[in-house]
Amino acid sequence: MALSIPPGKFWGGNNGNWSTFRLILSPSNPQNLNVLPSFLTSQIWVPSYEICNNASVLGKVSIPQCYTRRGGTYNSSNSHEAFVSGASTLPISGRPAIFGTDNATIGDPPTITIGREIVAGYTTLQPFLGNFGLSGATTTLPFDTPENATSYGILTDLWKQSLIGSRVWGVNVGASYRGVPASLTLGGYDAERGNADGDVVTVPMNADKNVTDGDLVVEVRGVGIGNGGSPAASFMTGLPATAVVDSLVPDIFLPDATCAYFEETFGLVWDNPSRRYFLNETQHERLVTMNASVSIAVGIPGGDGNALKTITLPYAAFDVNVTWPLNGITGPNGTKRYFPLQRASGNYYLGRVFLQEVYLAADYERRTFNVSQAKWPAGGKKDIRMVVSSSTTTVVTPASSQNGSGLSSGAITGIALGVVAILAVLGLIFWFMRKRRRTEAEKAGRQISRPKNIGSSSFGPRASTRVGTPAEKSPAFATQPYRDTKLSPAPMTGVSASDTWRTTISGRHELSTPQTAQFVSPMPDPASELPGQWKNPWAGPVEMDAAVELPAYESDRLPRKWSSQRYQF
Repeated sequence: MALSIPPGKFWGGNNGNWSTFRLILSPSNPQNLNVLPSFLTSQIWVPSYEICNNASVLGKVSIPQCYTRRGGTYNSSNSHEAFVSGASTLPISGRPAIFGTDNATIGDPPTITIGREIVAGYTTLQPFLGNFGLSGATTTLPFDTPENATSYGILTDLWKQSLIGSRVWGVNVGASYRGVPASLTLGGYDAERGNADGDVVTVPMNADKNVTDGDLVVEVRGVGIGNGGSPAASFMTGLPATAVVDSLVPDIFLPDATCAYFEETFGLVWDNPSRRYFLNETQHERLVTMNASVSIAVGIPGGDGNALKTITLPYAAFDVNVTWPLNGITGPNGTKRYFPLQRASGNYYLGRVFLQEVYLAADYERRTFNVSQAKWPAGGKKDIRMVVSSSTTTVVTPASSQNGSGLSSGAITGIALGVVAILAVLGLIFWFMRKRRRTEAEKAGRQISRPKNIGSSSFGPRASTRVGTPAEKSPAFATQPYRDTKLSPAPMTGVSASDTWRTTISGRHELSTPQTAQFVSPMPDPASELPGQWKNPWAGPVEMDAAVELPAYESDRLPRKWSSQRYQF
């Protein structure tokens, strides 16, 4: 089966406006958090409640505002089900955290109880919102807790419990400018949101062995910048470049030379101290008026140059703001507009801004993922397609076009039920005719010879009358391989040792810096014992007078500032 997880009502973040999912830890004494999906880990990371009790962090923001802005915080001491293991560091950013396990439920309303998962509570400013990991990786904690030493993660645990049919997910992170929240399907994908046949590029996971930041790696082949429409993506200086597709990163990181084209076309000016392209209102209005858009062509690293998918993003996708506590903003209503592109040299990322217009379908059993342009069905329509496990003979394929000749899952189910009904009627007729013949024969004094082998008859062995679910019968799972199989690794039938999470990271995850995440004990003092390469991202020059006061933040719906009314699609 496949599970469609409903998104939460909370939109938040301090570097954009992001759709979140409701996560409940310790359901018997619930602690509600609003979190983002993550592709780089299989763990749950949540801000610890202590962060909002630190006056030096709060600035002019109240404690309740801090709790709300960060999507809620976690207190393991208040959990009836938590088991605290010890102090360590987050495997991606290297930030200090307290690790343990707790029971978790996800969805709004709650959709599925995941069970006991590894939970890391951190007291750092970033990641600003918590996240729940969708990776197929395995985590082993180095603490003396054998019963909690190893976690397979949310995706694998649900699969092992037979709550989903495979270690597959489909994700779109949502788009506030369209007024459309995130979409998450576990064990399959939503064909109404993307992954349509003919509209995908299929990429092997870890296709570039030199990149160790994540499983989802693509090659950026071309970029197009234009006025409206879908500008053709063309080769630019600095390309092609291998990039990690990463939901923990808010921005897009491209080579300096490629960013220069954006600067020239859009009139962007790089602010080196803050490492951002800030926009004033004049620049912003110009980009809105010119109906600016960006196309990014991605493919298989080192693969066929013709296997490409071009993703087009309207300027609305880049219309984001930084808020407290970034860039010297100390008040709850301060904000600064910026263009979420960053110069980089050697480590490139396609983050949440890019993912607003993308639908990803990742298969951790066959080690491939599909990239397609996101779709926006009217009225929140869904078409959930289950993907069966690699232990069977069928594999995940893109959904057939609605204009094609294939039958929908509902139609196939209807046909199956119709066949069963017809057979039942024929059986009743046959039984009635036999009874009538026997009665007539007995009256005539004749003896009837019973038919032999009724169970096999000319229709073959007696078939089961079990009717599968629409997902099980969906034509999207016909027996056929991915189109790009020449570079695909061998199918994976279980949890591989190579799935263990990586510790060497390159530092684009919510302002983290390059370092190796190593377990430390006891917990380092944040002021004096942090890893040697760590640099306080708040210590550099900031523009304290640049914050602009806006109307009060509205936490549980789209803020007026970023409502979809500004843009017409």
